[in-house]
Amino acid sequence: SDINKVFQTAFDLMSARLKSGQPAGVFVKAVQKDGYAEKLGIKTGDRILFYDRYPLSAVTQKFFLYDVHTSGLQQNKADIEIIVYRDGKLFRLSAKEGLLGIQL
Repeated sequence: SDINKVFQTAFDLMSARLKSGQPAGVFVKAVQKDGYAEKLGIKTGDRILFYDRYPLSAVTQKFFLYDVHTSGLQQNKADIEIIVYRDGKLFRLSAKEGLLGIQL
């Protein structure tokens, strides 16, 4: 589908940036102890590249913070995919929308 093609293009661009040493995603400064992000395996120093297929950057960081803190108010929380970059490797995490408990 067109959505998958757009996501793949964004994913390829993000991967190219990382491989060339350019900044990509948003940097996790802190993870709340016993919070949801910690339970998912997100660690301080990780870079979150995609949140529910939405590419993240310094430009989108404020939107991302707002979304993470308000999406948990929905009654029927949906499954979302979070793509994290750590130590040269990509991790795909499956989570429910809501408060992650991270500081960017």
